Amino acid sequence: MEVKTKGLVLSTLKYGETSLIAKIYTLDFGLKSFMVKGAFSKKKSPALYFPLNELELSFVQKNKTQSTLIHLRAPQLLSVYKELHYNPIKSTMVMFLAEMLQMVLKEEESNALLYRYIEENLIRFDEREKNYADFHLWFLMQLTKFLGFFPNIDEMEQDYFDLENGVFTSESVHVEHLTHTQTQLWKALLQLDFRENQSTAFNQSQRRELLQLLMKYYQIHLPNFFQPKSLEVLHEIFS
Repeated sequence: MEVKTKGLVLSTLKYGETSLIAKIYTLDFGLKSFMVKGAFSKKKSPALYFPLNELELSFVQKNKTQSTLIHLRAPQLLSVYKELHYNPIKSTMVMFLAEMLQMVLKEEESNALLYRYIEENLIRFDEREKNYADFHLWFLMQLTKFLGFFPNIDEMEQDYFDLENGVFTSESVHVEHLTHTQTQLWKALLQLDFRENQSTAFNQSQRRELLQLLMKYYQIHLPNFFQPKSLEVLHEIFS
């Protein structure tokens, strides 16, 4: 049966002379792998498959658990971003977030709320002309709500945060507890709302430390998680 949906490009791999394999997070079917024939032909542009581009997709879905590569038919670009792939800072952040999403979005089931969270905030990020350097930190913290390990903020007045159990505590008793200074940064990130805040909340060194803490938090709570290759590039562009 031929179906139509929309999806966000997470990664691509060139296949042969003119084709590619694309991993795309779709609205209706979750994470899928597609074969795109002729993506590098003279009549088509591989720029269509830039990381986190949103495409209109048409393909034959044999069954919901289909695990083989699906042939994609004439995808069309849906969201035309103004800056995400042309601003060097934003494009680096997008590359990093796409790699993160590819690692953490494992399910092959639809999650409309998660899809719309990604979709809407990419547009918001694209439209922000300045003071957007905290976006990736805010995005990754809020993403944990969908992944099942958003920090418990019931005891937020406590002085330390336990990365392993996801709670605030009054004592620092093991290696996975943040220091008092780190906990203050963590609280500031939890209280940040990129949608409302029109200024940056963190300086360069704070941003780097928070990103390292987030990577550790993800690593503790997600099996087989490893730091994205694009992380160093992200560090360099903010240095």
